[in-house]
Amino acid sequence: MRDERNRLPAIAKIKQDHRAAGAGMSYYANHHRREAIKARQQAAQTIDPDAKRILEDIARSREVLAEHTEWLEHKLVSSSARGESHSVQQQTAGPTQGRTQEQ
Repeated sequence: MRDERNRLPAIAKIKQDHRAAGAGMSYYANHHRREAIKARQQAAQTIDPDAKRILEDIARSREVLAEHTEWLEHKLVSSSARGESHSVQQQTAGPTQGRTQEQ
């Protein structure tokens, strides 16, 4: 029960941020997408090939993080709307399930 009480304010915050960002839009996912754009812009402006590679990696990581954030928020919001109580650890299969890791 203690875990459930700690989780409820977090779910309420996600729902609030979800509504504030607009229908179907995640505040946190959008934040990660904005950071990905910044990293890509910095990569385009740099002449150092190592820095460019690192910034492109950061941009890709932020895009993946945005995708996972939206998936997780959707799972948390939809399960709480149905009255289910799933912990984050129970949500093991993410949006990239079945995909191979691109290197």
